[in-house]
Amino acid sequence: MLALALTEVGREREAVSLAAHLPRHERSTADYARLLVEPEA
Repeated sequence: MLALALTEVGREREAVSLAAHLPRHERSTADYARLLVEPEA
C-alpha cells in the first residue's frame, strides 16, 4: 500500500526501495494471521 501511495505522489525511487522489505513483511503478516486463528499452546 505504501509503495502505491509513494508512486502516486511521484516518489517512485522510494517505492522501489520498499521491494527489498516485502519478503519480511509477507512473513510477518502471515505469522500475525496465524496467531489470530490458531489457539495458543
